[in-house]
Amino acid sequence: MSRIYAEKGCELLVFPAEFSIATGSKHWELLQRVRAVDNQVYVASASPARNSKGDYIVWGHSCVVDPW
Repeated sequence: MSRIYAEKGCELLVFPAEFSIATGSKHWELLQRVRAVDNQVYVASASPARNSKGDYIVWGHSCVVDPW
C-alpha cells in the first residue's frame, strides 16, 4: 500500500501505529525508517500514550523520519 501511494506522488505517509513494550524498543524506529527508505518518502507514525497501569502497555513513541 505504501508503494502505491508513493508511486502516485505522496511525499508523506502517516500511520497510526502501536507496538507492545516487548517489541517496540527493537522494531519501532527500524520499521519506520525502512518504510521511508523503501519508498523514498517521509513517514510519520503516531502511537498512543503509554499507560503503565493498563492491561496492555504500548511502546508509546511517535516519530517522523525522512528517507535519508
